[in-house]
Amino acid sequence: MNNMLELTAISKQYPGGVQAVDQVSLTLKAGELGVLVGPSGCGKTTTLRMIAGLEKPDQGTIRIRGQAVDGQRPQDRDAAMMFQSSALFPWLSVAENLAFGLAKKNLDRRTHRSQIEAIARQLQLEDLLERKARTLSGGQRQRVALGRALLKEAAVLLMDEPLSSLDRQLRLQLQDEILRLCRQRGQTTLLVTHDQSEALNLADRLVVMNQGRIEQNDIPQRIVAQPATLFAAQFIGERPINLWTVRSAAPQSIFQPSQIVWPDGADTVVIGVRPQQLRARRLNSASGSEEAALMGEVVIERFHWTGAQRFGSGRLGGSPVEFSLPEGVNSQIGDRVVLSADASALHFFDPETGRRLSCTAIPVSE
Repeated sequence: MNNMLELTAISKQYPGGVQAVDQVSLTLKAGELGVLVGPSGCGKTTTLRMIAGLEKPDQGTIRIRGQAVDGQRPQDRDAAMMFQSSALFPWLSVAENLAFGLAKKNLDRRTHRSQIEAIARQLQLEDLLERKARTLSGGQRQRVALGRALLKEAAVLLMDEPLSSLDRQLRLQLQDEILRLCRQRGQTTLLVTHDQSEALNLADRLVVMNQGRIEQNDIPQRIVAQPATLFAAQFIGERPINLWTVRSAAPQSIFQPSQIVWPDGADTVVIGVRPQQLRARRLNSASGSEEAALMGEVVIERFHWTGAQRFGSGRLGGSPVEFSLPEGVNSQIGDRVVLSADASALHFFDPETGRRLSCTAIPVSE
């Protein structure tokens, strides 16, 4: 069975008419790591809880290893769940907490201990096995919780915001641990997060949710390069995408009509360009932008840093704009720069529906 997890049109409405999840369909193959990402209240945790059996869908079907599990109790489903809080027993040792992952297995004492020691080595917990859980740091507790879930050896591992309570350095370390262990064990995993950076780092398959529905379900590279909706374009990306609402019959002066293929039949469109794809140069520098589809002058009003990369911001075509600055250029607040972007960097969206209008093929490796 190649498909480990299949959701078919599952929906959930809470009292008061709140539609938490609306016709969500999703498939994860064996060994695939899927990530549900979206803002608070978008339905991602409710979806995870329905898979785990902690919530009952109003309609739709959930299958694990091809078997419908809708009527099964949580403990009878071939799934393990790791929560935002580690949910350990604080008065028990690390080894005793890990042992709960083996509770339903009929193992002799020697095999039981060897499996606990093996997962402890993989998670760098071997020196902590006799420590009480209450004495551990936040990162250590989450490692124990991960080990306990992995020891269950379930078909599907479900993780609900497992790293959100940790500081940035610990989050990055545990992201690497999760990725390494899931790859090593061939573990099919569905993880929920609101952190799009975490989602992009972890996902084989990225599922962007909004208001109970799936906005886009694809590999992360394609969601960045070809967002299917305006929401996906705005939510996913290292820096916020730049947007202009433009009439194709009379575009703003920053757009060069001869360089743009306008979507058929679209009178008004929303054009998006990611900051990383806007080139900035000094006014007096050599042009090289005659073939640009977008070009205009901007006064730098602010700087933003993302890691080692510096971005500037100002206003262009009546809208706020953010752009990357070349390395080694000592720009100052108040400097004027020329921004340009090629036609391939432009994304077109319908202002009414938010759907992508132009789907020009952008090479993306699977």
